Amino acid sequence: MQISRLQENTFYFGCLFIKQKIIIIMEQNNLRLVGSLLPQTKKQIWGMPEDFEQTELTQEEIDYALYDARCVKYFAERDCKEKAAEAKLITDCKTPFTTDELRDYVLKENPKFKVDNQNEKVFEQLCQYFANNIDFETEGLSLSKGLLITGPVGVGKTEILKLFRKNKRQSFHLISVFEIEASCQERGVDFFKTYTGMVPGWGNTPAFFYQKSIGWAFDDIGRESVVFDFGNKSDVVSKIIQTRYSYKDKLPFSKLHLTTNLKPIEIEARYDYAIKSRLREMFNYIEMNGKDRR
Repeated sequence: MQISRLQENTFYFGCLFIKQKIIIIMEQNNLRLVGSLLPQTKKQIWGMPEDFEQTELTQEEIDYALYDARCVKYFAERDCKEKAAEAKLITDCKTPFTTDELRDYVLKENPKFKVDNQNEKVFEQLCQYFANNIDFETEGLSLSKGLLITGPVGVGKTEILKLFRKNKRQSFHLISVFEIEASCQERGVDFFKTYTGMVPGWGNTPAFFYQKSIGWAFDDIGRESVVFDFGNKSDVVSKIIQTRYSYKDKLPFSKLHLTTNLKPIEIEARYDYAIKSRLREMFNYIEMNGKDRR
């Protein structure tokens, strides 16, 4: 199709005009495109003079204008559908899981995980906890605290906690204490402050249900190195716990979880009195026993 520069400019500005009018009509109709309009209505909406319809167009001009109008309408409708789908997704993400819904979601997302006699009790407790179900508190536990899962090596503590890292109550990122230590050694001792708040830069995504911020979970506490600072026993986990505790008025305890191979009595022996007291106040002790699955 050969067209002149004048025709090309006329088509271009005409198409911009068409696009703007379609958008206006969509907004006036709550994002629904108008399929047909009476001639008089067209004149009123488009603001054209009485002799407007006497303007003749060649077939090429008609074809060109219709093609562009269809493109505009197609992409406008597509944008509307995408925005509606995103709005629905955000609404769904903000609707909490029930305990049953969370259980089904976790098992669907992790088909290799099998519930058995060894892990069933802890699995159900975690379903209740991350669904914010008050039944979790029937055994003296608290929804306002974080989780500290204890048990022997190989019983599946890390695996079962990792199942719940994406949930509608408070998602979290699980990292081992060895990784934390390595980061602090590489970037300086003050880098531990990174772990005293929320995971930086991971919020507001569909993967984490559009939550504004993501919490932490530390794996294998009690195995970190111990150093002596002016005669006082110190380690990176103790520093993080002390700092997190000082933030308790603005950072809920439920945004941090821990796992350990130590028994409760061994935890008491591993850390000083201040840390032992903080751990009891900040965390629900969940004991997981059984045979080594490795």
